[in-house]
Amino acid sequence: MDIIYIFINLQCLSVGNEIYNTEWYNLEVDIQKDLILVLMNCKKPVYLKAGSFGFLSYQMILSILKTSYSIVSLMKATSVNN
Repeated sequence: MDIIYIFINLQCLSVGNEIYNTEWYNLEVDIQKDLILVLMNCKKPVYLKAGSFGFLSYQMILSILKTSYSIVSLMKATSVNN
């Protein structure tokens, strides 16, 4: 699921970059306005819905994974070897 989420975000950013790198200023004004709307939407982060918990951003998922890893590492380091 994380790979899909990262892929979607990267694709959205790449669409915005490609639009910006084109010669949009040579296009008709109505097309320029449409491209501005697309660029504005590409800047918004994509969120995943986590059931009844609400929406999670990539930063939130990454934070949860880092915290979980730290807790597991701490528990493993402090466990008594039998």
